[in-house]
Amino acid sequence: MVRIIARLNVGGPARHVTLLNAGLQARGHETLLMYGALDAGEASLEDPARASGIPLAREPHLGRSISATSDLHAFLSVLRRILRERPDVIHTHTAKAGALGRLAALIYNATRRRSSRALVVHTFHGHVLEGYFSPAMNVAVRLS
Repeated sequence: MVRIIARLNVGGPARHVTLLNAGLQARGHETLLMYGALDAGEASLEDPARASGIPLAREPHLGRSISATSDLHAFLSVLRRILRERPDVIHTHTAKAGALGRLAALIYNATRRRSSRALVVHTFHGHVLEGYFSPAMNVAVRLS
């Protein structure tokens, strides 16, 4: 299973993914948690996640901020990792990681026979469509 989140900052979504990953591993599931860079001034949950034994893959181009160049690099990194890992499940979290991860999953699944495609799951965190992004970004997020 590959799980993708934009960043492991101190907050609900990062805490959710680390607790869920630990629970999945305790039940015998192999997991990899991909995550991106923190914003300036954010505290990190990376050390507690690593200490709990969660396999982590940091993608420095993935994060909250929107940047065509960084987002393309992040997308390609996520796609390469998915192609290498060949997961049964691709689970995305948060808006940007969800959009990039689901697009990578779409390409991954298009290259596989039906019997070996990954199940794609996205977990929404919070109410991101009101006051979080600009109006133009709200439209883009809703379309993704």
